[in-house]
Amino acid sequence: MPIQGYTPNKNLTKISQGSTDNWDVLANANLDILDEPALKYQIAAQENLSAGDVAAVRDDGFGAKKAYKATSATYTFGEPLGMVTENVSQGSSLSLTLVGKALNSGWTFGGADKYCYLSASGTVTTTQTGLRIGYVLSSTSIYFDPQLIEGDSPAFSAHRNGTDQAAIPAATPTKILFTAKEYDTLNNFDASASRFQPKVAGRYQLTACVTWKTFSDGARGTASIYLNGSEYKSVVTRSPATGAISSVITITLFLNGSTDYVELYAEHDTGASKDMDGASSASWLMGALIG
Repeated sequence: MPIQGYTPNKNLTKISQGSTDNWDVLANANLDILDEPALKYQIAAQENLSAGDVAAVRDDGFGAKKAYKATSATYTFGEPLGMVTENVSQGSSLSLTLVGKALNSGWTFGGADKYCYLSASGTVTTTQTGLRIGYVLSSTSIYFDPQLIEGDSPAFSAHRNGTDQAAIPAATPTKILFTAKEYDTLNNFDASASRFQPKVAGRYQLTACVTWKTFSDGARGTASIYLNGSEYKSVVTRSPATGAISSVITITLFLNGSTDYVELYAEHDTGASKDMDGASSASWLMGALIG
């Protein structure tokens, strides 16, 4: 039936009195109050749904809103997402939690303080996929709110936390191992593999700095961005004297949001093994989605 309030979409579109939209309010419908424990609406399921599924609310083609099982592959930005809190058969009405705490005895998330995502099967997982939808409160509960956090975009900054990468051989491209992160908004930088592999397609800007602790007069140091295991772009710095030297590289490139990954490699021609300065301010790699 028509209601006065806000639809639970990303733009908070207001519904005027007399609208033909058919939301039935079960709880507070004003999405300006984001600290409400839960916002629920009663609609009909277009297919069988189970507790713990994520549903996308779409028009069924005849002017009515229906709940369809959402997946990371089929979800379209702008469609309201809700957490299914009970098993329901096709054609039956169901309650969706749009914002708030959701419980499910079948979840086994382990500890709290992790983000959760929409899986490819339409359920909730702590394994990163295309859409972040909330965060874990306990092994069987989450705080569901894709509207608050979906706008986050991939960005990270990684370093070696003060530990030098020692004895890098001459004339040998060597992968720089970044073991610590200053920030990583969507957990796209894998410190165990020292690679950035975002799950959002787009153009990225990457900047890196490699600092050698001691260098020979006239020797060259190279910093290279590798894409999918092969050199993509590089910069060469020649030392004007003995002592420390830094190479800085900044590039933009397109990453496909699935299989593409980037790494940082360094090389020098001093003729002997050299140490890379591991200070967080001296050697680092950072990047962000720019479009």
